[in-house]
Amino acid sequence: HLAQRLDEQDQVLRQAARFVKPGGELVFVTCSFLRAENDERVEKFMAEATDFSVISALDDVPPEVAEKLEQFMDGEALRLAPWSSQTDAFTLLKLRRRSL
Repeated sequence: HLAQRLDEQDQVLRQAARFVKPGGELVFVTCSFLRAENDERVEKFMAEATDFSVISALDDVPPEVAEKLEQFMDGEALRLAPWSSQTDAFTLLKLRRRSL
């Protein structure tokens, strides 16, 4: 089933990217902490969509919220898991399309 999810996630990223204007952002969120379903999907997408770059998941988040979430950051990704945040698995990666 994982291979099917990966294909679906690749499709979602490609389809969503069509609607992101220059300078706009695409937020990719899954209910998984597996890098194969998150980081690797974004890396594959960006290999084809070179006008996107990963930015911090906390970019534009109010400081009082960012302060509470910083402990769950893994590089640019926000990653929650039962053992670290007492929540379900959750990963958020944010991409920005280059401005013209």
